[in-house]
Amino acid sequence: MGVKEITNIHINCKFDEIKNIPLHYNKRFELIVELNGVKYEFLLNLKENSENLLVLLTSALAYGKKNDADKPIYNRWKWDFDFSTICCNDPTFYLTNEIKGGFYIGKNENWYLKNIYLILVELFKRLNFYNDKIYFYGSSMGGTAALMLAGFFQESIAIADIPILDITNNWHWKSIKKYCFNDEDEDEILKKHGYKLNIIDFINYVDFIPHSYLLMDLSVGEDYLVQYKPFFNSLNEIQHNSYGSNMKIRFDRKNKGHMPLTEFEFKSLLNNIIHRSNNFNISVNPSYLDSLLKYLKARVDIKNEGISTNDIEIINVSDSKTQISKPSWSKDEKGIGTSIVSYACSLNIKFRCINNGLLNIRLRTIDYRDKNRERFPIYLCYEKLTLNNKIIFDEDKTVTHDKPFLFKKNVKNNEIIEISINWRSFDGKCEYIP
Repeated sequence: MGVKEITNIHINCKFDEIKNIPLHYNKRFELIVELNGVKYEFLLNLKENSENLLVLLTSALAYGKKNDADKPIYNRWKWDFDFSTICCNDPTFYLTNEIKGGFYIGKNENWYLKNIYLILVELFKRLNFYNDKIYFYGSSMGGTAALMLAGFFQESIAIADIPILDITNNWHWKSIKKYCFNDEDEDEILKKHGYKLNIIDFINYVDFIPHSYLLMDLSVGEDYLVQYKPFFNSLNEIQHNSYGSNMKIRFDRKNKGHMPLTEFEFKSLLNNIIHRSNNFNISVNPSYLDSLLKYLKARVDIKNEGISTNDIEIINVSDSKTQISKPSWSKDEKGIGTSIVSYACSLNIKFRCINNGLLNIRLRTIDYRDKNRERFPIYLCYEKLTLNNKIIFDEDKTVTHDKPFLFKKNVKNNEIIEISINWRSFDGKCEYIP
């Protein structure tokens, strides 16, 4: 839907004219502010006697969606609240239709997010809102912007849903690097602009830890591995030491992929935050996060059974962090077994068979035990197994350590085998059959 269908009130002004703009209440209107040659667009829905103000940040485009690059994007503008809201467009989308997620980066030294901050400063003055009554919300790319704006507006609150904490580890980085930074050398970009691209670096840049709620979905393996875990591992790099500003982390398991909260879920959360806005505490425990890896770890046991010298030789494994071992318990008169452990959620393994034999491939979970050394069953859902490009299965197979999925195949000496495996953590979509 175009802006003309949303509102017929459009106010254009220069940056220094914001203090004089007319205000409209109980009806949406668009404000377009020109600053440093760029037009910044906002959709306002002001409520009379509103105590709180919610600022909604734009997310990246959905996968496969085309960037028309000719109109503003106001995410969640239909969501209705009993207090004032402002939706913020990201002009980075206008640089080229190749950009599907711009993170308010802008062009070279012209940082659009910083300019939006300057505009909002003047706008908040015009609306008579103070920082402690202002809430920033965004999901994914919008979550990144929410955290940064709350870093600029000290005492405000960010609600960052499935946030991108390191833009350079996101699939949009390639287009951002090309069109926002003219495809400069990456090390040079990080040296000059790192604080725009990484939340830890941004915190050090503003010397302030934003009051924030980070909602992290641990059922999304990629987010966990390339965003959340590196973020927690880098917490000791924060140079700020204020006890008055903290982050509160909530771990979710939506099992829906990289998906934001629904309107109902967000409104319920926001209501809770507003009424407990002074109850912030640090609930980050990196060792706890590490312990959750056991719910993503897959273990592949491979044995070429025949005589005692039967074995396999690993040629290549796609995950560089894979743990490969030949445990003593796997060696017997039938051969030598190999155990492979990974939490990458997908794995390609290429190996050579030594001697003729019967190849056994067991897909299972890790051997996890409690403090009394009793085995604690962990469930894992294997989604697909292919062997030499032949599909063995491509439907969910739920396993534990003691009840693995077993595949057998006769092999010859020096035969090359390639297997590809995909898995995810156990969720409501899986069915476990004892």
